[in-house]
Amino acid sequence: MAVFQRIIDLAPASDTAEQALFTILQDQYNQNAFNSILTSYQYIFRHLPPSKSKWRSLSYLYAAGAYFALNQIDEAKVIYEMILKVYPNGPAAKTAESPWPGSIQVAHPRASLSKTSINSKPSGPHCVRTSRRAEYGTA
Repeated sequence: MAVFQRIIDLAPASDTAEQALFTILQDQYNQNAFNSILTSYQYIFRHLPPSKSKWRSLSYLYAAGAYFALNQIDEAKVIYEMILKVYPNGPAAKTAESPWPGSIQVAHPRASLSKTSINSKPSGPHCVRTSRRAEYGTA
């Protein structure tokens, strides 16, 4: 992951840096390192220039997913709403447009959105959570 951070440091305004950031967040999400994702999310706002890159919008999905995994639903919602406002036609918008507060849909950026069984426990940012109780198989 150090090589990806180096790319971000050397060319923070490039699409390659955006893809590197996405890769770092994806790896952190797969390791359930949700607090690390949120630290990276703060880094985006403080140090990286604004970007219309599809990779930035997809990176925000991991931040929203981290908040959701940490049961910080309101914070996740804020990010989803920002994605819809700033990236309305981007690949992340389909995920962010799920209805509130009844369900949250988090789709992996490289996969189409597919529903999970109501009794299966979702995992990863590619899951669909139809309710918080459904996540734990108690719906």
